[in-house]
Amino acid sequence: MTKLLIDIGNTRIKWAYLQDSESCKLTEHGCVQHNKQLGSEVLKQIEAPAKLSAIYVSAVTDDLNSQRIKRQLQDLHDVPVQMIKTQIDSCGVINCYEQPELLGVDRWIAMIGAYSQAQSGHGVVVVDVGTAVTIDVVGSDGKHLGGTIAPGLALMRNSLSQNAQRLMLVEDADINAVADNTQDAIASGTMWSIVGNILQTEQRLGLDQNSNIDYFITGGDAQQLLQYLPSRYQLVNDLILQGLAQIAESD
Repeated sequence: MTKLLIDIGNTRIKWAYLQDSESCKLTEHGCVQHNKQLGSEVLKQIEAPAKLSAIYVSAVTDDLNSQRIKRQLQDLHDVPVQMIKTQIDSCGVINCYEQPELLGVDRWIAMIGAYSQAQSGHGVVVVDVGTAVTIDVVGSDGKHLGGTIAPGLALMRNSLSQNAQRLMLVEDADINAVADNTQDAIASGTMWSIVGNILQTEQRLGLDQNSNIDYFITGGDAQQLLQYLPSRYQLVNDLILQGLAQIAESD
């Protein structure tokens, strides 16, 4: 039998299969864009395996939409559907929030995915670069030390275009230390804002001097950001799906 893992983000749905006989090994990855409506016609695009035993979902949405998605998936596939919620602890990771349920489920599951891939005795830094940029730090003992949230590249650039006169929307622009035209200046400034945020977070916590940390980056803009970060950062495109696999295996 096979479990279907689904990661519903702000703009994309990603999925993978987890074979019951293979420990946390994912197969058959897929991805589609969505417009936040998440109707059954979108969910029908998720390709389910023939012998499906259960579905595990990470969804960046409110409780009402979460329950609607659950019902639609149950109607489509007639198997148990688990809408994963943030917990006090799971798979070796311990939530540091006073109100654990307020930690975004995508951040929570990404930390579980990263921690499962870290070297023994190592903590992790998890950077997710999408609509928002989140940075989370987990100690070697699994305790979440906290994190930050900032606007992503598109959000920053769209905000400048919409709220500042004569600053056009950036499409194909070059990233430079400093720029000699407005489009490149916007592209460079927004990129360096994110890179600086990541590196300053490391420095403020003294992580740049700690060799017992593994660094992970994921999200829709991770690939273009990676070239401006130190080589210690590992790109893992399916980090949330990897976290879902850990949760599904422990269920």
